[in-house]
Amino acid sequence: MNTPEQKLKSLYTIEKIFLIAWIALIAVLVIAFNLQGFGFAIFLIALPVCFFIWVFLMRKRKAFSGDNITRDAVARSFELLEYTYKKHIDMTQLVEMPSSEWNAIGRGSDYFLARHRSVEFQFSNISLSDSDEDGSIPVFVGQWLILNLPRSNWPRMSIDQYSPIGDSRRFPTVDFFSENAAFNKQFRIMADDPPMVPFLVTPQLVENIMALDSATNNSAKGKKIFFIGGGHLHVILSTNRYFFEERNLSLLQNRIDNDIYCIKYIIDMLLSNQKFFS
Repeated sequence: MNTPEQKLKSLYTIEKIFLIAWIALIAVLVIAFNLQGFGFAIFLIALPVCFFIWVFLMRKRKAFSGDNITRDAVARSFELLEYTYKKHIDMTQLVEMPSSEWNAIGRGSDYFLARHRSVEFQFSNISLSDSDEDGSIPVFVGQWLILNLPRSNWPRMSIDQYSPIGDSRRFPTVDFFSENAAFNKQFRIMADDPPMVPFLVTPQLVENIMALDSATNNSAKGKKIFFIGGGHLHVILSTNRYFFEERNLSLLQNRIDNDIYCIKYIIDMLLSNQKFFS
């Protein structure tokens, strides 16, 4: 019986063979018919058909990888309560965020609900688009992590690295500056109750956030938001990629392990400040 790794390798192989055959078919049509007359008609039919077949094979391979490889890796690292590859965090929870006025269209993958050190959290890859009369415009690709807090009455607070979903226009609060000048150049702290900021945003937390990219082997590289609201602590990573995905099969497990370590590191970093969870 084939292992999940062997099955995934077979799916990779089928996808590559089809892609090569597709390119070869186009080359034959160009050479044989010079894309005129009957050859051009075949080309117009074959091109979209082959494209949709290739997309189907790619999605099947990603879904299999998620449901078998990623799920098992997550379960080894956390107390896994739910995992669904074809799901993302409910977009209604975006209303807790200090987002701008655009109409968010959300997609994503690799949703899971888990516990780490007794704290329950949700995670998923997410991509957001702004819709207008001309269609949808991608504005964000990355990760969304939501930790449940024991208290629901924390005043709202945002540590925002000027991300496209961190617009303060719907967040009429007071800016606060830390004692770290380098941090202040990269991040903006806003809070409904400024005296609470030094209580929550400790110098150690500031240092940990500044070192996050290097500490996670650049898995978290990109703009970031940390936000408290509605009894949750949101972490947004604008990495411009999806976690747990890697085209090179030989590097896939290492990619998954690094991304899981990134999630665990961020949670441990936040848990180091027990004030959030008291």
